[in-house]
Order: sequence, then structure tokens, then C-alpha cells
Amino acid sequence: MMLRSVAMRTALAPAPLRTLVLLALCAASALVAGCGPREEKLAIHGSPRSSGMDGQVTVTPQPEFGNSKVRVDLTFVTPPDRIAPGARTYVVWDRRGDRLTRLGQLQFDGESREAKFEATTLPGGFELMVTAEPNANVPLPSPQTLLIQRVVGNAR
Repeated sequence: MMLRSVAMRTALAPAPLRTLVLLALCAASALVAGCGPREEKLAIHGSPRSSGMDGQVTVTPQPEFGNSKVRVDLTFVTPPDRIAPGARTYVVWDRRGDRLTRLGQLQFDGESREAKFEATTLPGGFELMVTAEPNANVPLPSPQTLLIQRVVGNAR
């Protein structure tokens, strides 16, 4: 009702005032709707190399720091040595086109078959990759992938 009243009065106002009022209304509605980037939650339900795996990838933009927090929580994960002979761990990667960034080691518990990871990366869209590796310090990912997940970045 209040917006209708403002709109009716605005229609009778001079053009510069109408523009100012409309901009103020747009700004107020953007604040109410949430104008910044929001957390992105992506469900994981198996992969070709670990069909029983379940979990979630959560990406939370942190514009105040100029980055995004990435969290991976997985259950029923196949041990790395069953994905690739000689693999002892999983490594998490950020792939943006041809650029690869190693984010760190996925913390895998072989007894519970659960895995967790948390790190920060640049804001924006990317492919999150998890690969089976002989150690956590490999310079490039192996082709033995546990998971590839597209992250939109700046989800609204």
C-alpha cells in the first residue's frame, strides 16, 4: 500500500525527482532481497570412480576479503589406492580454463570413509576437482579424478 502511494505521488513529481525516488526504491528492494553474492551449496551424489559417495560442496563468497571459502564434506568415499594404484591421498584443485591451482589436501579418514576440506580461493566461477595422488605436493593433477564439480560463483 505504501509503495502504491509513493508511486502515485512520484508520477506527479518532476522528472528528476521521479528518477531519484525510483532509484531509492530500487536500492531499498535490493537491500531487502540481498544484493550481495550468496552461499552456493552443491549436492554430490556419487561419481564414476566412487558410486556410493555422497556429500556437499559449499562455496561462500567473502567480498570483504576478496575471496571465497570452499568447503567439501563427503561420505562413503572410495580409498585413493582403489581409484589409482600408488595413490595415498586426495588433492583438491581449482580449475579456471587452462589455469590450475592446488588448493590443498582432502582430509580422508579411511576408517569412516569420510572426507573434509576447507580453504579459500579467488571469487567467481571455477571447476572444483579432487584427484587421487601419491602425495599432497604434486604440481599437476593426475587424470584419476574422484570428483569434478562446476561452481557458478557469485550465486544469487
